Amino acid sequence: FVYTKMPLSAEDAIDSDSWKQVMATITNNTIAVIGHVRYYTHGDPLNNENNHPLLNDNIIGVHNGVIQNYQELKTTDIEVDSQAILDSLRVDADKLNYGKLNTEVIAETLKKLRGSFAVVLADITQTKNVYLARDSKNPLVYSHNPKDNVLWIASTGAIMRSGGVHIGSTVPKLLHADMEQPQISKSEDSNFITREEVRILINRFEQKISELEEKLEVAEKQINSNKQQIGGLYNIQLYGKPY
Repeated sequence: FVYTKMPLSAEDAIDSDSWKQVMATITNNTIAVIGHVRYYTHGDPLNNENNHPLLNDNIIGVHNGVIQNYQELKTTDIEVDSQAILDSLRVDADKLNYGKLNTEVIAETLKKLRGSFAVVLADITQTKNVYLARDSKNPLVYSHNPKDNVLWIASTGAIMRSGGVHIGSTVPKLLHADMEQPQISKSEDSNFITREEVRILINRFEQKISELEEKLEVAEKQINSNKQQIGGLYNIQLYGKPY
C-alpha cells in the first residue's frame, strides 16, 4: 500500500519525484489507483497534514464536500473537516468490526454526517477492497470496461473524459444514492446553504471578478491603443504625409 500527498498544484505534483516513485510501484497486480485534488474549506493546504488522502490508523480515504459537524466527530487534532469522517470510521470500526473497515461500519459513520460528501475509502490491511459512497448532493460517477476489467471513477463524466479515459459510447453512470433516506443536512429545507458553502461561493465569485477585472484592464488598454492608432492615421491623412 503506497501513497503520497503534497501541498502543490496537480500540474506540479505529477512532475515531482514523490509522484514518480509512487507511479513506479504500479503493476498488473495493483487493485486501485486513486488521485484527488483538494478544494479546501478548512485547514491550510500548505500544511500537508491537511491534504488528502487522510488516515486514521489502518483507514485511509479522500473526501469531496463539506462536513458541518466535524468538530463533534473529530478525535484527532488535524484541522481539516474531512478528518472527521476518518475519525468516526475508526470509532465505528472498533465498535462493530474489530477495527476493520466494511460496509456496515461505513454506513454507521455516514448516518452521523451533516453536510455533503462523496468518498473513496480503503482499509490498508484489506487491500482487495475499495469503498465508494456519496450523498444526494455530491456526484460520483463510474464506468466499467469489461474488456480490460477496469472500473473508472471520477467526480463527473466530463472529468473522466477529459482525463483521457477511453470509455467509447458508454455513458458514465452516477453512483446510486438512496433517496429514500433523509437528506444528510443540518436542515430539512432543500434550499439550505451552510456558512462554509457560502464562503466557497464568495471565493469563487471573487476569483471570477478578479479575472473579469484583468480582462477589462486588457480591453481598455487595447481600446486606448486603437484610439492612438486611429488618431495617428487621421493626422497622416489630414496632412497628406506619407505613411
